[in-house]
Amino acid sequence: MNATKTVTFTAGAPGAGKSYIIDRDYAGLVVVDCDKHKQAHPDYDPKNPGALHAWSSEQATKEFFSMLAGDDSFVFDGTGTDTAKLANFMNQATLAGFATQVCYVKVSLATALKRNSERERNVPDSLVREKFATVTVAVDILAGYADELRVVRND
Repeated sequence: MNATKTVTFTAGAPGAGKSYIIDRDYAGLVVVDCDKHKQAHPDYDPKNPGALHAWSSEQATKEFFSMLAGDDSFVFDGTGTDTAKLANFMNQATLAGFATQVCYVKVSLATALKRNSERERNVPDSLVREKFATVTVAVDILAGYADELRVVRND
């Protein structure tokens, strides 16, 4: 990547270990994450994080565009399955002078289901299965918009 500032977009099923990879490989960068917005909301319930998803997604979008006005690299954390939204975000990042990277945290379905069930903030198994089934195709699409694709096996 030629730009000195980069937006890294994570992709992977719930329970893939995206937060672990961010902490390990992107320490020190601001992380734009709708889950952090959910957790800060007074009505947050870790057993039903979906109840605040629309609100937290809007907050993360505002934060994303605020970060584009700056000069610091950052991470946009998510499953990567909303390809239309993320392709737009990548185009906007490029226009703002950022390089773009997709970091695909790849695990087996069994690993994603197990990890999701073991954490406090979990989503229904059906959602894990849905995201798992679509993330590989989504990453293939997003790779066409990104300057770099990074695949991290995390089973």
